[in-house]
Amino acid sequence: MNGFKIPLKLVEAFGPFEEFKQDASIVNLHLKDGRTFKNALLVYPNELLAIENQATLPFAIEEIECIEQTPDNLLIRTTSKWPFFTA
Repeated sequence: MNGFKIPLKLVEAFGPFEEFKQDASIVNLHLKDGRTFKNALLVYPNELLAIENQATLPFAIEEIECIEQTPDNLLIRTTSKWPFFTA
């Protein structure tokens, strides 16, 4: 995969996350500045591949403060309309 690696310690601190496909989870990312990016696709388990409605990564990985998975995240499925990131 060619996404962005979130530090494994950060993912492990807030996971594990339920998968909608093998090794793929949808989560929300909360940043240190208070912004939240909903419906981010994580795989393998710490590679950020996409965020719904974002063509490029709109922040630095180091800005992520916490990761959560809500019941709403569990209803989301990626589609071919989601642009995938390349690091």
